[in-house]
Amino acid sequence: MLRAFRPPREARVDAVDGRPVLVWVEAIGGIVVAWAGPYRFAGDWWDDRRFARDDFDVATTDGSLLRLHFDRLARRWFADGVYD
Repeated sequence: MLRAFRPPREARVDAVDGRPVLVWVEAIGGIVVAWAGPYRFAGDWWDDRRFARDDFDVATTDGSLLRLHFDRLARRWFADGVYD
């Protein structure tokens, strides 16, 4: 189950070739040991609410399982939540 962060929290992410390799969200995270993604989404391109993002599920060395996304328009990383 995903425990969603509302609003999503800004994440500090080091990425290589677009893939997260190090993640910190407040006090959780670490080196990425497994990942799935990117799952690419885009929409509302016709108005001011447009979005474009790449979602990832990542497991880190501290045992966290996180849902992250890279906002391709803002060029910033966010954490959408943590899995139980």
